[in-house]
Amino acid sequence: MTSANANNSLYNDMERISELKNTMPRFNGQQGSNLNMFISNIERIQKVQEISDANTAELAHSYMTGE
Repeated sequence: MTSANANNSLYNDMERISELKNTMPRFNGQQGSNLNMFISNIERIQKVQEISDANTAELAHSYMTGE
C-alpha cells in the first residue's frame, strides 16, 4: 500500500468513526469517559493528518515550481 493510499484509508476510517459518534447512544461512567477520550484522540489524529496533507501538498508544489 502506498503512503497516499494508507493516508486515504486512515482518513476514511476516521471519517466513519466521527459519523458513528453522532449516531451512537451516549454512555455513562468510565465506559463513556473512555469512549469520549478515544473519539477525541481520533479527532486530534484527523486534524494532524489534515495539516500533514496540506504540508505535503505545499512541499510538492514548491518542488514542482521551484518556489
